Amino acid sequence: MLHGAIPSELDVPINRAYCVFDSTLVGANPPAAGINIATVTRNVAGHYTVAFGGGIGAATYAVLVTCDIADRVAIVDAKGVGTFDIKIYDTAAAATLADGGVDVNVAVLFLDNT
Repeated sequence: MLHGAIPSELDVPINRAYCVFDSTLVGANPPAAGINIATVTRNVAGHYTVAFGGGIGAATYAVLVTCDIADRVAIVDAKGVGTFDIKIYDTAAAATLADGGVDVNVAVLFLDNT
């Protein structure tokens, strides 16, 4: 039997933040639902800055993003301890930036077994 620190093969990331936001709203807005996300700022169509409500501690987290429009793909950019950016592209329009719809879903996973 193992004692002490959790072995790396048993490390499980935990959900540190999540939200649902309307990507068509202009400016900085609170998410429609979520935990530990203070605001989502629409910089321009398809480019958003997400601000945590509380810090994450390190920029070694994973972000999962889904959109409610089928021909959209999202990437995560500029991860920091307080914010990260999401860029959403319209794959049907030569990969141009475009809003992701009314429901963009975000989950942030972070490994913290301390």
